[in-house]
Amino acid sequence: MQRQYFLARHAFICSIGGDVIVLDLKQDRYLSFEREFWDPIARAIGGWPRDQSMPLADESPDDLALKQLLESGLLTEDRSEGKDASPAVIELPSASMMEDFRAQRPTIRASHVTIFLRAVTSAWLRLRFQPLEKIVASVSRNRQRQDSAVDLAKMTALTEIFRRLRPLLFTAHDHCLFESLTLIHFLAHYRIHPAWVFGVQTAPFIAHCWLQQDAVACNDILDRIRRCTPIMLA
Repeated sequence: MQRQYFLARHAFICSIGGDVIVLDLKQDRYLSFEREFWDPIARAIGGWPRDQSMPLADESPDDLALKQLLESGLLTEDRSEGKDASPAVIELPSASMMEDFRAQRPTIRASHVTIFLRAVTSAWLRLRFQPLEKIVASVSRNRQRQDSAVDLAKMTALTEIFRRLRPLLFTAHDHCLFESLTLIHFLAHYRIHPAWVFGVQTAPFIAHCWLQQDAVACNDILDRIRRCTPIMLA
């Protein structure tokens, strides 16, 4: 009987063109492989993306490829330690809070500034001293515990306040991870927990992340997001 393998819980994948991109959250790294490398072992790993235009080969999965994946910690033979390899499924946003013109400037109170400063400090400390895997798990748990519908108008107003305060301490350029985590902490104070989406693009390779509530992006423009393929959702 053919042996079965599972994707490690800290690994996430997506398929872009002729490549399979793997996010190894434990090692905080991205790996890219040509699809031909994976197709021979697609039969042994449920949900793994493969070239649907080509039939699966009759021969057994490539032992060397499986050995490399097992040694790298991306695969496991233990069902309790692994998961199906199906890529993340999330609807890309159709609207963005950043592109929503607001005629009136929001009222920024001292409490907003205090919460913003705490959010910046918390995000910096966590990224400095905690592994990304632990941070993502914590954010995911908080989002799952959200037991009420999100007031989108309130969330939009708070996000606008955050955007007005952000330039006082840092810029968003090339700091999507830090900015997103800071906004997560800021909104969490008001019991709002949007989805944290990680995406990638190739040629050239770019890793990116943003926050999203349903079909509305919080801290990025649609043009940039639509160039990305989601790989992980927290």
